Amino acid sequence: MHAQVQQAFIGNIWHMLPNVSEGELAPQLVVSTHSSHILDKVDFEKVRYFERCELEGEDRRAVDTFNASKVHSLRVFIPTHNPEVEELFDSDKAKAFLLRYLRLTHCDLFFADAAILIEGSVEKLLIPEMIEKTAPKLRTKYLSVLEVGGAYAHRFTGLLKFLNIPYLVITDLDSVSPEGRHPAVKGDVEGALTSNNCLKSLLGVTKVEDLLALDKEAKVSADNDRMVAFQVGVRVDEVGKDSLVMVPRTLEEAFAYENFSLFRTQDLSLGIEIPVNLDEAYEEIYKRVKSSGFKKTDFALEVLFSESDWKTPNYIKEGLEWLEERLKTNESLELQEES
Repeated sequence: MHAQVQQAFIGNIWHMLPNVSEGELAPQLVVSTHSSHILDKVDFEKVRYFERCELEGEDRRAVDTFNASKVHSLRVFIPTHNPEVEELFDSDKAKAFLLRYLRLTHCDLFFADAAILIEGSVEKLLIPEMIEKTAPKLRTKYLSVLEVGGAYAHRFTGLLKFLNIPYLVITDLDSVSPEGRHPAVKGDVEGALTSNNCLKSLLGVTKVEDLLALDKEAKVSADNDRMVAFQVGVRVDEVGKDSLVMVPRTLEEAFAYENFSLFRTQDLSLGIEIPVNLDEAYEEIYKRVKSSGFKKTDFALEVLFSESDWKTPNYIKEGLEWLEERLKTNESLELQEES
């Protein structure tokens, strides 16, 4: 059926079932579907999610073919409270937020091999090309990309764990001053904090220097099947000049520092001329990206349509490679399919 017909069907079929009192016999309806259009029109309490899984006693990571299923009822899903980012917590409101968000934008999550949680429109535009450049095997997987910002990513952790879906969180360092009203500052300012609720809740770290000191293993949670990726220091080297470590607080900054030579030659542009002195260049790029006149979507589109051979920021590359490895089919299974 056409997408609109699917929605009309599932939206009207319930009216054909009679209302009965509790305890009375009544007809029941079961719909098996891979259609996000149908899920869009269904009360999520009616959803039963079938997860392919290993047989009891098998090692999940060593299994070539899943021969069993677990059934998850969304009726019993309860969001968890994270006191790191919110003192007052209403489980019903938290669940209503999740289900409303999914209904509006991402019912495909239930059919995904994995999910990628991102900050905003720039990541949404660039992630497909970054996957092409750094983790091409992910093209064969069904990825659900959720644009949730830095304030709401923690809301999805309970649901993704409940559904047992591996996921990558790509978020911003969002460094701010530890004093006053916490204005934005460069990532290497002494004592800087992160204003990003996602980092505070998922990693339990608030100081930027502590975040920058984390290794890859500390960003991965095996229990939650998750990796959190965020900006780290970028060493910028130029011929004939001293190198300088620049610490970005956003994707746009990280992209500029990782592709510094392209911005120096104006193959890519931030709308400013890059100063010769590296310290001055660091300051000007930071100020430009933070300014209200900087159009992030225009920047992303320029990158996409550029013929320059730009590099994916290393923190995103590391995250995509982790997800690629996490979803990689065992070599033995690949050989079986080829034969």
